[in-house]
Amino acid sequence: MTDVSDEIDSNSSKATATEDHVERLIKHLAEVGISNTATLIAIGSQPYRILEANKDLIHGNIERVLHYSVQNRDNGKGGYWDTDKVNQLLQQISKED
Repeated sequence: MTDVSDEIDSNSSKATATEDHVERLIKHLAEVGISNTATLIAIGSQPYRILEANKDLIHGNIERVLHYSVQNRDNGKGGYWDTDKVNQLLQQISKED
């Protein structure tokens, strides 16, 4: 897992990711031996949007797991993931890949 942008801010809406960031991410993944056809899983909407906007640079699938979202919790209460539910989403993504 990695951040797309190199900015450090706990408020992800303040961080900016660009095509250059995506190009550097793809280059880094290749350098560490990750296949260019690997599925990229974005955690949250911001990383997903920048990856999707640059999908011509990405040879694998782009999937998303929502970050601190009601979809990740079983009780609708804020603040925590339902890890079982997120694990199920990840398992489903890996079966499709």
